[in-house]
Amino acid sequence: MAYHHKSGYQKAKDREDKKKREEAIISKTVKITELFPTISVNVNREDPPSNSPLPCVGQCGLPGQFGHEFERDNSVAAVCTQSISHSESDDMVDAETLSQKPEAQAGSKGSKDDNSFSTDIGQWSEVEINDTFCNFWVTRGSECCQHSNADFTSSMQIDGKQMRYCSQNLFYRVHSRNGEKVPRSWLCYSPATSRIYCFVCKLFSADDNSFLRNGFCDWKNAASRIQSHENSIAHRNATSTFSQRVQVRGCVDSAIVEQYRQECAYAKSVLERVVSVIKFLAERGLAFRGHTEILGSSSNGNFLGILELIAQFDPFLSSYIDNHGGKGKDSVSYLSSTICDELIDVMGKQVMKTILSEIRGAKFYSISVDSTPDISHVDRLMKGHGAEDLFNSLYSFLEEAKLDIKYCRGQSYDNASNVAGKYSGLQARIREKNPLAEYVPCFAHSLNLVGASAVNCVTTVSGFFDFVQNLYVFLNASTQRWELLTKGLDSNQLVLKRLSDTRWSAHSAATKALSKGFKYVKTVLENIAEDPEEKVEARTTAAGIAKKMDQLEYGILLELWTPILDRFHKTSLKLQSPQLDLNEAVQLLTSLKEYVNSLRAQFYFFEKKGKEITGSTSYKEENQRKRERSVQLTRHDGSADETVFSAQQKFRVMVFLPVLDHLNSALCKRSEAYSGVCDKFGFLRNIRSLEQSDLRRASRNLIDTYVDDFEESFEDEILHFKEYLFADTYLQQNEKELKCSIELYMYRALRNSSALQDIFPNVATALHIYL
Repeated sequence: MAYHHKSGYQKAKDREDKKKREEAIISKTVKITELFPTISVNVNREDPPSNSPLPCVGQCGLPGQFGHEFERDNSVAAVCTQSISHSESDDMVDAETLSQKPEAQAGSKGSKDDNSFSTDIGQWSEVEINDTFCNFWVTRGSECCQHSNADFTSSMQIDGKQMRYCSQNLFYRVHSRNGEKVPRSWLCYSPATSRIYCFVCKLFSADDNSFLRNGFCDWKNAASRIQSHENSIAHRNATSTFSQRVQVRGCVDSAIVEQYRQECAYAKSVLERVVSVIKFLAERGLAFRGHTEILGSSSNGNFLGILELIAQFDPFLSSYIDNHGGKGKDSVSYLSSTICDELIDVMGKQVMKTILSEIRGAKFYSISVDSTPDISHVDRLMKGHGAEDLFNSLYSFLEEAKLDIKYCRGQSYDNASNVAGKYSGLQARIREKNPLAEYVPCFAHSLNLVGASAVNCVTTVSGFFDFVQNLYVFLNASTQRWELLTKGLDSNQLVLKRLSDTRWSAHSAATKALSKGFKYVKTVLENIAEDPEEKVEARTTAAGIAKKMDQLEYGILLELWTPILDRFHKTSLKLQSPQLDLNEAVQLLTSLKEYVNSLRAQFYFFEKKGKEITGSTSYKEENQRKRERSVQLTRHDGSADETVFSAQQKFRVMVFLPVLDHLNSALCKRSEAYSGVCDKFGFLRNIRSLEQSDLRRASRNLIDTYVDDFEESFEDEILHFKEYLFADTYLQQNEKELKCSIELYMYRALRNSSALQDIFPNVATALHIYL
């Protein structure tokens, strides 16, 4: 079997798994101290011998106050012996159980660790409280037994007309002068018995009191009794004994714990720097690896290169690279080629976990699917691009993420037939599972397809845009030609631009620049064509392009497309705004359609501008020899002569009007896809101006459509919300200055106020689904 090199992360994980297996075996092994009884030795108040391995304390009272000796344990030496003999086995517990928050442990009343020691103090029996038990809880502390955030309703007592129960305030002592709150770490609540106990007295006190034996539940006098107990001699002695036990056990493992903490802090500092570099490269789509992984090499890639750059100004990272970098496969450095993939995977899972958590919290969600091949022309996300393949991939993801498709309220894709198909596309298959998942195509992509289809509908228009692209390519191909072009332009004048490959509306920059500098560009081409030092090929190409610039047809098309593309480009940018709402987007498309339709009557205006810019007054067809077409007429054609169009009429009927009509029809077709959603939710934009009958009709439509999402009270609720908007003084005074739509403003107002959500829950749901 071929050797597979493990990363530092995997090696560290293997070591941790091995350690856990060893600890599990040791925990099941009988301890030698359990085979022999513990001999108690009386300890006097003299100091321990100087050669004693552990500092044993012979007095358990607080310094200078109490001189009582141990009542439960008569030998500190025995305590020290037990501490050493059980220091390893006592630490072998389930870390996940012990690290649970108190409220989580309170929910499981009988939660236990590997040694079967319950975290519910009310379930501790006198029989099991021995040295091993005490040493275990001395090491662990009282935090997991306090349950201070538990549900105290089970502790409720009825005293006449009053109900009393345990409170979180009991777990804090308030300073009488400065009001400082000090937590009572010794006070523990038992979910099983619904009583409170003293942690230290339960372990180390022989005094018979309610905080020790059966628990305390007199909530009427709880504050005074707790204060009295924490000031009692028995409690102080037990607290002192607990503190001494902690110090004795600390002598054994405090150095190890401190070393462990230092190593964790050191590794955390390293990972912070490594993760920051990974995030920097991943966000910008930059390559991680180079040709080698040798530190100091200029070909070791961006990941190691950036770390080396940071190390020049970071002594800590510089020292780490010097000590751990390039040590080989048996060392953990977090600088290897595989650590990047592993950390990206960890970060990606955490991001996905957060996103899914937010989706579940929001309940309703929308879907958007897109995929693109990487640099190696391989699609990493999809196995196939058919509608069925996309649906299976999406549906399996939703099942793995535990997202119910019945809560999907929207879907948006581009206009490709495999996703946008009305009968067998992805959106149709999803609507079979959930008819409420409205399909809303991408606005910007729809607008892009409108213009692209209009260009391809007329051959003359396609030739015009080829001419614009060829002009840019010819002048940009030579630095000398480009210098001739730019040196004669003003500093604020646009230079020629290439046609965009991805966004059709971005053609606006190319046509606008050519329209502004048309005459100067033509002069540059004529100079190049007449320059004897230029190559014959360049001179011929320049002459051919300059000749096309003399055509009236290209002048008219340039003057026509420049304002159209400018309007399309500005609209496209607005449609990509994250603050845009559906109503405004539909209004933009409608206004653009009306604008294009208004241009149909302005042919002679654009013809005049075309003549001015080209200097030509005749069409290309008028300068060519007219060819008579032989037409064989039948007896049914009649005796009328054939209609002959002039060059002007032919250009208007066969080029000018078809372009505008195609743009108009395409805009109408694309707008229809949004009409369904606007009919349902469009009234939200005009709540303040609509009559009550209209609001009732619109809200009833939503109630009938989304049966499980809206209540019958929605009709009256929307009328109440209308009056609330009229009373909103901030909206009345700053409506014109709002940087978002009115729908988004209303949604944010409801989302940021739980009180408003309680009053207008159905309005909040309508805005949530709509936005």
